[in-house]
Amino acid sequence: MVGKGRSWFPTELDETDEVGRLAGDAELRARMGAAGRTRAIERFGLEGHLERWLAFY
Repeated sequence: MVGKGRSWFPTELDETDEVGRLAGDAELRARMGAAGRTRAIERFGLEGHLERWLAFY
């Protein structure tokens, strides 16, 4: 929060905003990750091996 023009002490609004932003980021990463895995599997045809390898990410 420091450096973004906000106070040093988080307010209720700041905390809510941060939680919402993190939830949005997680959702976006999950959607992009699933799409990326699907494309990789389709491209390389390594369903079993690739899924096990990507499970760590």
